[in-house]
Amino acid sequence: MLAGQPGLRIAAELRPDDDVAAVVGQHRPDVVLIDFNGSPAAALAAARQLAGPAGCHVLMLTGQQNPDLIRDALAVQVRGFVDKDAAPEQLARSIRRVAAGERVIAPALAAAVLGPGGNPLSAREREVLLAAAEGLRSTEIARRLHLAPGTVRNYLSTAISKTGARNRLEAVRRAQEAGWLGD
Repeated sequence: MLAGQPGLRIAAELRPDDDVAAVVGQHRPDVVLIDFNGSPAAALAAARQLAGPAGCHVLMLTGQQNPDLIRDALAVQVRGFVDKDAAPEQLARSIRRVAAGERVIAPALAAAVLGPGGNPLSAREREVLLAAAEGLRSTEIARRLHLAPGTVRNYLSTAISKTGARNRLEAVRRAQEAGWLGD
């Protein structure tokens, strides 16, 4: 379908059992299109491997409107999502935009992530992050919220993961910017 699109060259097509990193290393594509529907876990693993060290732009092809999967993919630096039912011209346009460094998210998929329930943090994770925003240590947060220190560390770890942050301060910043702490 894409081979006939002007300005696009298909470097390789892979099967699920192919070594994605080896093929990408050999062909050095600008954009890797990954089908998110076959196995979301495998697609995320491939995206994580390619978007980071390999420096590829990853575009996911999906029919799923699962906000958690989309957030997980964004956390591993996926550059875009295109609906599996998109017209070939739309898919080609999305590939070109991702190659140019833009983010592309099909409107229906963006609505799934940003719509009701778009906040990935639980009420308790928000409480813990708000306390962390005040500069409290885990033991102080535990005392304030009547939790065990290990439980606080677990909530912080989960919130860090959900926000795609590297540490608690970055998680607080990202959650504040996204409006997730004001609920």
